[in-house]
Amino acid sequence: MSIPDRYGRRRGWPVAALVAVGSVLAAAACGIPADEEPRSIPVEALPANLSEQQATTTTVVDEASAQRETIYLVHTGTAPGGAGESLEPVSISLRNPEPDQLPRLVIERLIATKPDQIGLPGLTNPVPADTKVLDARVSDGVLDLDLSASLANIESALQRLALAQIVFTATDITSLPISSVRFRIDGQPVAVPVEVGTAPAGQPVSRNDYPRFKAQVDSLQEASR
Repeated sequence: MSIPDRYGRRRGWPVAALVAVGSVLAAAACGIPADEEPRSIPVEALPANLSEQQATTTTVVDEASAQRETIYLVHTGTAPGGAGESLEPVSISLRNPEPDQLPRLVIERLIATKPDQIGLPGLTNPVPADTKVLDARVSDGVLDLDLSASLANIESALQRLALAQIVFTATDITSLPISSVRFRIDGQPVAVPVEVGTAPAGQPVSRNDYPRFKAQVDSLQEASR
């Protein structure tokens, strides 16, 4: 656009004026009103990649709300069953477990724990990794624990250690009054090796059935207070 000057000649707008007008028109055409403070954007309005990233972020476990429990691994001496063996408490976390599922979850975590994968290569876990928890119920302070036959298929010295691990782990669940464990294999009551001899089938086994481990663990707990 141009206008005639005093001699009838046409001249254009000054450059500065054109820039100013263009800026005003652009702002009017495509301007976004500025908010005084940030506004949240609904998840459904986000691009797919951003909404997926947000979903991933919200699945991070809040350790502050996780429940802490203790499992027991084994520090083994030079010979199976020798005086060099000891039980070592290891802290784990469970995210908001249901109270009636807590014994099963804790024992399953014990079974699945591989010491070298959690930075404890000096410890061992004699509980066979393929052991399945078929049932776990608490009644009158006794945990009735039904396991698969994997536990029965290992040598007696390792079996004794594995059973001791399970007993000390179960009786350390602070939110449940568990004082002993009654073992079943594939639904059938079984006799289990204790520190001296064997506990008859169907008889609950407690920490008192492993007096050397009990004295050692009691000493650790007393020292930590």
